[in-house]
Amino acid sequence: MAGAALGLDLGANSIGWALVDEASQQIIASGVRIFPEGVDNFDTGKETSKSESRRTARGMRRQIARRARRKRRLREGLTAVGLLPTEPIALQKLLDLDPYMLRQRALHEKLSPHEIGRLLLHLNQRRGFLSNRKSDRERKKETQGMLAEINELAGAVKDAECRTVGEYFAKSLAENQHQRVRGKHTRRDMFEEEFETVWQAQRQYHPELLTDKLKYGSLGKVSAVRDPVACSSKRSLIEQFGVYGLIFFQRPMYWPRSVVGQCELEPKRKRCPRADRLAQRFRLLQEVNNLRFIDPATGDEHQLTAEQRTLLIDKLAKTKEMSFDQIRKALGFIDSIPFNLEAGSRSKLLGMLTDATLADKKLFGPAWHKRAESEKTAIARALIHGDEAEIRQQAKASWGVDDEVVERLLDVDLQAGYARHSIAALERLLPHMERGLLYMTGDGTPSALSEAGYLRPDQRQRNVLELLPEPPDIANPVVRQALYELRKVVNAIIKKYGKPTAIHLELARNATVSSEERRKMSKRMRDREAERDYAADEVRALGYKVTRDAIDRLLLWKEQGEVCMYSPDSLPISQIQLFSGEVHIDHILPYSRCLDDSFANKVVCFVRPNADKLNQTPYQ
Repeated sequence: MAGAALGLDLGANSIGWALVDEASQQIIASGVRIFPEGVDNFDTGKETSKSESRRTARGMRRQIARRARRKRRLREGLTAVGLLPTEPIALQKLLDLDPYMLRQRALHEKLSPHEIGRLLLHLNQRRGFLSNRKSDRERKKETQGMLAEINELAGAVKDAECRTVGEYFAKSLAENQHQRVRGKHTRRDMFEEEFETVWQAQRQYHPELLTDKLKYGSLGKVSAVRDPVACSSKRSLIEQFGVYGLIFFQRPMYWPRSVVGQCELEPKRKRCPRADRLAQRFRLLQEVNNLRFIDPATGDEHQLTAEQRTLLIDKLAKTKEMSFDQIRKALGFIDSIPFNLEAGSRSKLLGMLTDATLADKKLFGPAWHKRAESEKTAIARALIHGDEAEIRQQAKASWGVDDEVVERLLDVDLQAGYARHSIAALERLLPHMERGLLYMTGDGTPSALSEAGYLRPDQRQRNVLELLPEPPDIANPVVRQALYELRKVVNAIIKKYGKPTAIHLELARNATVSSEERRKMSKRMRDREAERDYAADEVRALGYKVTRDAIDRLLLWKEQGEVCMYSPDSLPISQIQLFSGEVHIDHILPYSRCLDDSFANKVVCFVRPNADKLNQTPYQ
């Protein structure tokens, strides 16, 4: 509809809308759409995805199918090379043997080829726990007890003077046949060591059978991180990957790159991890370039000088974070000078989190900052993308650290998530950010975006469609659900009233944050409600009417130590004066100048000093 503006208020489970004629300012139509949230038990401590139970069941089915496929492939391979019988009766008779006794005997005496095959089947069935440093951090409580049990078992194997964990279990069962060993948590490397030990022990009896080719296959010994798939139709899986590869291969334990979003500026490239030093340098420069200090006397904003900017960047580059008080001190500002980025509840600027983490004395130490930039970036990316084996290999070969530091590096917790831009886009933007240019400007002045050859979002050519298309696949289920419902509402309005000339959208804060952030927000709100309820009871006990103004007066009075903040000697305010005409609530920074009506911008004070203050700041 020509000359009509559409206003939308998008929440987690509702959309309010109004179509307004811009000429007459009359409401043409309005309405509300209510829909279920994208998660169950929204905004509670029990919030879960609606697909969690289905996803869990699907994951279990896949795990069972993969385990069965791994066993079947090994059995077929061992049968093909003569380590298992082909007759079902003979195979069943072999499977009835005690595998633990075979694992013990294999260390000291000759086993038949079929007994060796039975032993290998058992190692394949009980492969042990393989640590995944990323998921283990998320399941710290769950894995801590399990890892402690594994370490205890390793100590028991050593104390019993057993060469392998299989020998230890066999001795334990010989002493007590009712003892349960299947419930014991074990580690993958225990079984890999036992495989090597058994293979070498039996090789002296079967040198023509237990060859290196059978052991590792035509591909040789590799850290098999993928499900074995035939590379050649002329060779079987066991010929290509060997017995070791079929038993100990491991699927990748990280999200595939296909789920990483596309870069906003380079749509064909993937986004850069937030823990990457390039992304952190970009964020640091963006915030410092946006930083302004405010003159308390005039309220005018001023840029940092080149020297101040360089000093602040150097300090942030070597620390995790700096509070605004620390920044003021570093720049030589007085305490009353505020910064523009202090608006709201923000209290600090983040530095180079990855550098600060890796410069810890238990990791690389302060010497980290003396390494070449390219070397630091390579190490950080190895820790972000590399698997455990790759990190161990690079750390020992190139990083110059001992085994103890390597173990700590495997457990280091770097920033999660992805930035908005790709590495390619960041490499083009950073030189201009280093010069002090803002990331983007709307008045045509040079910016990092324009200097790097990119267009602002409003300058990019877009395909004009008759109706809103299907929204992109977004990980946040609450936002995804809201966008699908928004599409229904807007398309229905377009079909009935035509396209609006403008759309104004307001998003509810709790609709765009994670479940963890929503829990924190809810807790803060509950704490604040409890505080105000307690204050209301006090006002009521004092014999005054409970109003919002009365509650604010009491809370402010307690917060500022029951004194007038504007009186020269901080005169005390009594409870009687607080609720009489002698005391006012005043905006610290005049409301007409800042439009800040928040609780943080208010005080209680006597009438006379408030009148003397007029429309000035406390500094004035």
